[in-house]
Parts: sequence; structure tokens; C-alpha cells
Amino acid sequence: MLNEFNPVPKPKHKRSTPKKKQRGAISQKEYDKTVEQHGAFCFWCGRGENLECHHVIPKGFSRYRNGRGKFRNLRFLCKEHHDQVDGSEEMRQELEQYHKTLYGPHFYKDEYDLMAEGLITDKDQFEKFMKGEEARVKRQGYSPEEW
Repeated sequence: MLNEFNPVPKPKHKRSTPKKKQRGAISQKEYDKTVEQHGAFCFWCGRGENLECHHVIPKGFSRYRNGRGKFRNLRFLCKEHHDQVDGSEEMRQELEQYHKTLYGPHFYKDEYDLMAEGLITDKDQFEKFMKGEEARVKRQGYSPEEW
């Protein structure tokens, strides 16, 4: 019968990789780590009120490049500058370049991205890999202070 509906049954196992929406969400742990690493003030003007947590690489940036809710991909901006960055490719690229000088080219990724790319083999290696990237960009002489 051609018009018969035969859905494929859902698998019995749990998802091994969280959904994109979950991976872009900012947990309290990552929020607190962002405050610890970057301070609770606007990156552009230094104000400490009306702050919003901004994804440097946005959650739905492109089909192949999605920013995750990890502290290396987060920066506090005041409401005014958050709106400006969201509307300005130049400001977004400047902030992206700054984060690359701090954390290396993989700053916006999570452990599942790195495993999919074959850079790590399990989630426990994530922090070690990222700290190695930070050390590598420091050895290359990039300095956030130059900004």
C-alpha cells in the first residue's frame, strides 16, 4: 500500500549529543565563570548596570558555526552596546577577534564540537584542550592588552 503511514520508531537509547538549543543556553555555572573571567561590566564602555550576557559567536550564526553557551564565548555588554553589536558586523568581528587572541580559534565551541572534529576523544579532555589553546595563543605573542 503506497499511502500507508509507517513511522520509524524512536530509538530506545538517550541522545549522546544535546540539541543545539541546549548547547547554546547559558547555565548558571557558565554565567558565574564569565563574571569571574571577564568581570561584570560592559566590554565596550565599562558600565556595570543593565548588563546582558552576549554570545560572541551567536547561537544560530551559520549552519556550520554555532556559538555555544561556554564562558569563552560569552561577554557582558550593556543593553545599548548589545543592541549595537547585534546590528554591526564590524563590532561583532572585533569582539570575535579579541576572543581569538584570548582563547584561540576554537573559543566558541563546546566539547561535542571538538569531539565531532576529532580534536578530543571524550568530554573530560575539553578543559585541558582549551587551556592548551590559550597557552598556544599566548606563546604566539597575541596580547589582549593591545586592544
